Amino acid sequence: MDKWIGQRLECLCKQQGMTQEALAAVVQRSQSWMSTVLKDKRDPGFHEVEDMLRALGTSLEEVVKHPGKLHSIAISFNPQQPPDTVRGQAAPESGAP
Repeated sequence: MDKWIGQRLECLCKQQGMTQEALAAVVQRSQSWMSTVLKDKRDPGFHEVEDMLRALGTSLEEVVKHPGKLHSIAISFNPQQPPDTVRGQAAPESGAP
């Protein structure tokens, strides 16, 4: 099973300014338990995840369907732009000064 929820919870905690202790209190767990969850060393239960996400102002649906929003990442694909361009300028060729 892939681990993923801890990283997303940790990111949301930082965005919301919530401590591990405060989030742990939401699910009546210890700070050390929360630390292992945030490090993806322990899987929380489904209802615990729902409660934590609710406390962080989001839903499981948002976290699963739109994970890039957690990091404010906007990913776009432009097939017209060659892959070796950077900010609209061609990348220097190898061996160029």
